[in-house]
Amino acid sequence: MPADAAEIVRLAERVEQAAGPDRELDAAIILSLGHAVEHPTGDEWFYQPANKMGRKQVPAYTASLDAAMTLAPEGQESAVLHDAWRAVSNFHALHIRFWKRDADGDYGQALARQVAAAALRARAAQHDHEVG
Repeated sequence: MPADAAEIVRLAERVEQAAGPDRELDAAIILSLGHAVEHPTGDEWFYQPANKMGRKQVPAYTASLDAAMTLAPEGQESAVLHDAWRAVSNFHALHIRFWKRDADGDYGQALARQVAAAALRARAAQHDHEVG
């Protein structure tokens, strides 16, 4: 069962605070979307119960911009990307040309984490709107 809006917001906060890519957060994200976990052969298998479609490998939401963008609700991709860009820019209070990889980490991964967090927040708002 998908997570409720408050759980999704808490997960977004954890993603925002992550120092780098985090496979446990990636798994928490896919579970928040309503996927279930099975261990049919000792390996984890994440699947959507409604259609039994699944995958063995969880997308790298906290490391890959492409994977993170798949979390954005349909029609909200631009807003999610805008929110993520603003979060990365505000957090470092500097322009991309001043990004220091040694101190700030991989820029693409930092942006991916912020996109994932913004997309989760958009999903939480959408959930509140549908429920409320």
